[in-house]
Amino acid sequence: MRLSQRIRLKCLECSGSTKEVNLCHLFDCPLWEWRFGCGYGTTRYVQRMKDAIKRYPEEMKELKDMGINTMFFLDKHILQRVSQKNLH
Repeated sequence: MRLSQRIRLKCLECSGSTKEVNLCHLFDCPLWEWRFGCGYGTTRYVQRMKDAIKRYPEEMKELKDMGINTMFFLDKHILQRVSQKNLH
């Protein structure tokens, strides 16, 4: 099993469900950026985060109401970097 897969399993164990892994806002956790089993900013990460935003709009609103900047989940700089990688 790859390291990224083991991290994903640890995040599932910690949070209890895929939904909670997607909505995790424990940004100071050293595993946070790898919680999807892929690196923060990769095409796969961006797609999974976009899917989570669509799938859980009420929960995203709750995070915003708590003062959590949910755009941190999908920063425009990351999207630009992924777009540039896909162009090459």
